[in-house]
Amino acid sequence: MLSIAICDQKYENCCETADRLTKILFDETEMQFIFYETGMQIMDDILNQRFRADLLFIDVILPGVDGMRVVEFLRKQNLKTDVIFLTEAAEWAAEGYQYHAFDYLIKPVAPKKFEKTMQRYVEEKLYSIKGFLNVNIRGCSQKIQLQRVLFFESNERKISAVMMDEEITFYLKMNQLQESLVNTSFIRCHQSYIVNPDYISSVTATGIVLMNKKKIPVSKRYSKEVRDYVLHL
Repeated sequence: MLSIAICDQKYENCCETADRLTKILFDETEMQFIFYETGMQIMDDILNQRFRADLLFIDVILPGVDGMRVVEFLRKQNLKTDVIFLTEAAEWAAEGYQYHAFDYLIKPVAPKKFEKTMQRYVEEKLYSIKGFLNVNIRGCSQKIQLQRVLFFESNERKISAVMMDEEITFYLKMNQLQESLVNTSFIRCHQSYIVNPDYISSVTATGIVLMNKKKIPVSKRYSKEVRDYVLHL
């Protein structure tokens, strides 16, 4: 499931972008959309830990707080949401890329240009081999987007991939999962937990606190790895 936020002060523009995306990505992934009319609405959702988007389309020209400041705030909160600016404000393009925007599209965007950007997004982000974990669920292969996973939790033979807005459970041994994640940034901190360091808010003597306030225990066996991570922050 790809969660897409679209921020434009005109509701019809949000609908148009969503329709375009639905047609282009229909065969690639399931999607859910959330529309915003102002940047303040996004910032409020971020502050209250309600912002769940994997991809954000945002106009620079917005009432109150402009889109550039919204993305700056998003980055300061260490959120990994991909951003595509969709705006008439061509003069802000250079600054947009400073905030690691995936693309900066100038309205009106030609259909072929929009489709090319989304095809590149699918290739570089959505189906990057390093960005996904393949698991078997009831005999069917499923891809889990690692960028969205806060942590993996083991309960007997079941493992849960816990994300902000959903939880996927599958059968696998924790050691096998750890081997599958060897070339990623995930760290083992406990017999039953592997965490995504991108979502770590703080580390205490006995555990890890994630950005969603979830507390994860750290065992003595893995404390050195966690300390090493903290030293490289």
